[in-house]
Amino acid sequence: MSRKKLIDSSCYPDIDTLQALSVKINCINENEEIIEHGTGTLFANDGSYYVITAAHCILNNTTKSFYDKRYIQISLPHICKTLIEVNEILEFNSDDDADFALLSVKLDIDSLFEEINDSSKT
Repeated sequence: MSRKKLIDSSCYPDIDTLQALSVKINCINENEEIIEHGTGTLFANDGSYYVITAAHCILNNTTKSFYDKRYIQISLPHICKTLIEVNEILEFNSDDDADFALLSVKLDIDSLFEEINDSSKT
């Protein structure tokens, strides 16, 4: 991909779509208290769904690794209340100059749109 195309906004969705794809990430403990939080972006590739975020958003400062996927809650707060389940942490680099994480997530797109449609009726 050329550098010009990489930053050319005409290649990307409008701001409302980008906002809808912005996810909220909460890392919780056994008592469901939020310990870490951050944001990321949901995207799809070949029928699979992913979230890209900064590694520090899912970094467990005690272990210096990422939180167990069971304790990572992801939601799309701009469009629904459904939690998105993490399949796997595919990439994780918490170095100061990289700070990058890629998560594979389970997303039932049909259920998601049902919830969106139901909430718009109220």
